[in-house]
Amino acid sequence: MAGTPAPPFPPAPDVPPGASVSPPATGAPPNAEPVGPPIPSAPPPRKKTWVVVVTVAVVVVVVLLVLLVSGVLNLGGSSGSGVGTPVPYSQAVPVAIREGQNATGGPWTVVVAEGLGIPSSVSQVSPASATGNGCTFTNPPGASGVVSIDGTASSAAPGTVATWVFFAKNVSANVILLISVSNGQASPISLVTGCTFVSEFSNVDPISATGVVDSPAIASSFNTAGGTGFLKNNSGATEFFLLYGADPAESSSSFWGVEYDTCALTATSGTGSLFEGSFDATTSATIGPPTLSPTDC
Repeated sequence: MAGTPAPPFPPAPDVPPGASVSPPATGAPPNAEPVGPPIPSAPPPRKKTWVVVVTVAVVVVVVLLVLLVSGVLNLGGSSGSGVGTPVPYSQAVPVAIREGQNATGGPWTVVVAEGLGIPSSVSQVSPASATGNGCTFTNPPGASGVVSIDGTASSAAPGTVATWVFFAKNVSANVILLISVSNGQASPISLVTGCTFVSEFSNVDPISATGVVDSPAIASSFNTAGGTGFLKNNSGATEFFLLYGADPAESSSSFWGVEYDTCALTATSGTGSLFEGSFDATTSATIGPPTLSPTDC
């Protein structure tokens, strides 16, 4: 992810007509070399980092698009009223890690987690093979052929959701295995290849239940910063909790991205409101203040 280019230096102020300009106090001739270090044309480039708030939003959207493509989780997928058992990240990730260690084509290393909190369940039959957004999706061995996301009850503790989706990579670094965890059970969803972003996960460090702040603590910080009010004013909002492992080329730390969105997961039109923020996953420090903005559904 490229850093934001530095703004140009402002032009020198115009000199009013008739005004005189004093010569330099040093009396240096016009072509003399400047005294002291040269002024750089732009600040030195900063090390790229995952801690840009806008970047967090982009990553969340990219991760979610993997599910929201034709043939994997169709946007017009059926909805239900069922809800599952909400759990924090720390309880779901060991289940996903065990699945990755045993799944065909592995061992698979879990590098990204996304918690999906939706009011009611969504399910979609997944064909053996499908394409969308430049990606190719195939059913991995052991897949049920049905992608399901359990609903999360409104009474669930902050930071707990009924469905977690994990991204796992293997040594080939050109394929991603999606694993869902609901009600204590892991299910392989799809093998993803062909997308340009798949290679983005090749250098991402593994994630686990230790060494990072758990999702309830992150939700607490986010809610204190305005999330509670957003949910109170937008009953049934979709909740996303994204943990992205550290990428040595980008940042020394993993991060949490959190989004509350008034758009339903299966919405295909309209507009809504989005409240989002990001946090260092090892210290829970706020990376950028949470922001509220309009969004297209």
